[in-house]
Amino acid sequence: MTPFSRLLRASTAMALVSPLLAASPALAQSTTAQSTTAAAPAVPTYSMGAVTATADRTEKAAIDTAAPVSVRTNEELERFMPSSVSDMLSGIPGVTAYQTAGQPGTKINIRGLQDFGRVNVMVDGARQNFQRSSHGQNTVVFIDPDLIGQVDVVRGPSAVVYGSGAIGGVVNFQTKDAKDLLRKGQTFGGQVTAVYGDNAAERRGSVSGYAVADWVDVVASVSASDRGNFKGGDGVKVNASGWESESGLAKMTLTPNDAHQLRVSAMRSSFDYTAGSGATADKLETDTDTFTLRHRFTPESTRLIDLTTNLTYTDTDQNETRTGSTSNGRKTHVQVTTPGIDLFNTSRFETGSVGHALTIGGDAFHDEVTATRGTGALEFTPGGERTIAGAYIQDEIALNERLSLIGAVRFDTYEMESGSQTVEDTAVSPKLTLGYVVTPGVQVYGSWAQAFRAPSITETLINGTHPAPAPFRFVPNPGLRPETAENMEIGTNVKFDNIALANDRLQWKTSVYRSEVDDYISEYFNMVFGAGGAPNFSASTYGYRNEAEVTLHGVESELVYDAGFAYAGLTLTSARGKNTQTGKKLTSGLGERASLTLGARDRSNGIDGGWKMDGRLGLQDVHDSADGAQASGYLLHGLYVSYTPPQLDDRLTLRASVDNLFDTEYRDRLQTDSLEQGRTVKVGGTVRF
Repeated sequence: MTPFSRLLRASTAMALVSPLLAASPALAQSTTAQSTTAAAPAVPTYSMGAVTATADRTEKAAIDTAAPVSVRTNEELERFMPSSVSDMLSGIPGVTAYQTAGQPGTKINIRGLQDFGRVNVMVDGARQNFQRSSHGQNTVVFIDPDLIGQVDVVRGPSAVVYGSGAIGGVVNFQTKDAKDLLRKGQTFGGQVTAVYGDNAAERRGSVSGYAVADWVDVVASVSASDRGNFKGGDGVKVNASGWESESGLAKMTLTPNDAHQLRVSAMRSSFDYTAGSGATADKLETDTDTFTLRHRFTPESTRLIDLTTNLTYTDTDQNETRTGSTSNGRKTHVQVTTPGIDLFNTSRFETGSVGHALTIGGDAFHDEVTATRGTGALEFTPGGERTIAGAYIQDEIALNERLSLIGAVRFDTYEMESGSQTVEDTAVSPKLTLGYVVTPGVQVYGSWAQAFRAPSITETLINGTHPAPAPFRFVPNPGLRPETAENMEIGTNVKFDNIALANDRLQWKTSVYRSEVDDYISEYFNMVFGAGGAPNFSASTYGYRNEAEVTLHGVESELVYDAGFAYAGLTLTSARGKNTQTGKKLTSGLGERASLTLGARDRSNGIDGGWKMDGRLGLQDVHDSADGAQASGYLLHGLYVSYTPPQLDDRLTLRASVDNLFDTEYRDRLQTDSLEQGRTVKVGGTVRF
């Protein structure tokens, strides 16, 4: 049964479930306040106006956060009909997302740092720690964009409240709630969404049912996609560049009173795809299950208690079958399970005229890795276990109406085991941020932070021999030291209303940073040559070691202007990095990037459309491909439009977009010979009932 056959059956079931939700007395109740909450805002919410708690655990708009944080809202995600995680993160300053052709998993890079937990990727706070080392890949995440309602990104080691490892930053994907789906005045309903893309004959669809009551919020969604091989800008199809996926989400939030809120969610995503071709072809199936149980306790009787407990569990299971002529039928299995707990309390109080938001918390997670090929161990990825736990204290201090201070310190400990080898260590990570409101609407801040990343199981304990015909040895390094990062940052937050027109607004975030990573861990390959210059693989070694220091520096800027009938968004990134010992430049995610969106809307007629430009220059990951071309600069153009007929009361939305409008030939991924996707026309629609 194809994914779309299953989706059709799910659509029928969802259509039957919705009337049952309506018939339930508990779910059918509503209040005027709830109807108002569910209504769409008069002015759409854009990135910097959206509320986030990812940077420092206390909820505030991104534009009011003294940290380099960006948010993508449900409205923005739907506008461009994203097919992948890369699409969802497109245009966010400082962020690069890579996907090899045919690989639905995505590698996320922030400020030149990636892999092995340097970027803490989460779904509803649940860590996505799947890691499999191979040619050209290490850490990738598998997430279905149809189930995501908001994406929060914090750049740099500024979020000490989010645990060990995040020296590059934090990305938190938040699954959809009923509030993301309800129409104005609804207490229950459903929707069906379908998208078709011509380049890869992509077909995607999702079905959702949802309901709210006085104290219950329920949403259930299923989605499926099927895409073939895409064409590059030269019109040539890229082999093994398609995949199929199926996903489901069930989520319920209970708020029996003002003091308690309990949220439970379960999400499963399955991806089927092929890697390679001919004698080295592999068929892969990757399943990711994510479960969360979150309780928040906020008694009205005191401001000293705002207690959140989040229990999480992620299980990513990848099965690979060799389908080519070499080792035909050979099985490879990689499974990473990560249970975790996150507990923190924020106390709000005053000492004289000084206000405090004091957060004390702790978290822990445990990675268990199983990796086999055939009847033995997987050469690139060793199995093992790793436990990391930490505790922190942070105080957000409002010294007066203009001056604020955030001070925090975190203590971490870790231990890993593989076979008879055990490695453990501890670290302390401080943070200090000072913010000052120069004039109403303009804030400047300076931040200094340290962060710590424990070595991964692979980096520390890799062991074995590479398969023939290149049988070099993998060498473990149990003496590998953890990475420590120190980051200095200066930023500004600017927001003004009624600038040139009534009810228009301007929001602008900019930051300048410099990071130094001591004991940076990198891979090495010591190739030994024998007589006549022939490689002596048996004497050659591969492993990981500490570099002396890596420095990274850059500028990031994000601007939004909205005049109601028209809007614009601009993001700019300039980033550089190098090994200070060797002078060698880093080769991932750096260079200059720009993203510009110009749009117009006619609310009375339900029309919204515009143009988007994405460009990149000065790539630090330039490399020669098989045809001699290089991954250098490029400029891409796209168009989008949506139509929501007002006479149908928001029951129907039709969308269309064109990506890579001029069929530009370009490369963005590392170590690949294939072009990126050429011109793609997408059409889609959402029916709400």
